Amino acid sequence: MGIRLLKNKTTVVIAMIVLVIMAITAYKKFFYAPPMVAEAPLFEVKVYQPDSSGWAYRIYHKGQPFIQQEYVPAIAGQHRFKSKSDAEKTAEYVKQKLLKDESPTLSKAELHLLGIE
Repeated sequence: MGIRLLKNKTTVVIAMIVLVIMAITAYKKFFYAPPMVAEAPLFEVKVYQPDSSGWAYRIYHKGQPFIQQEYVPAIAGQHRFKSKSDAEKTAEYVKQKLLKDESPTLSKAELHLLGIE
């Protein structure tokens, strides 16, 4: 009788261990979200000063160069942005257009709205 009781206890312990393993597996499968891997932002803006005459910007798409704008667009001639702020405002505006699946081109009216001369 003692051996039979011992076998029953062993069976119960093994069943409990199996149930705990199944519960942990089910939790991980349905409720546990693995940590998110940081991805490069879809679009990233970098402003730089190519020379002493003014500012320019680059827009990167998923970490790769996408747009390099060394001169103020939509105006005749090659004129750099007068300030870092002007280049940043313009680049961020273009980035927002890209995020909306719009053309990144700018008109004189849009530059005027941004306060770019």
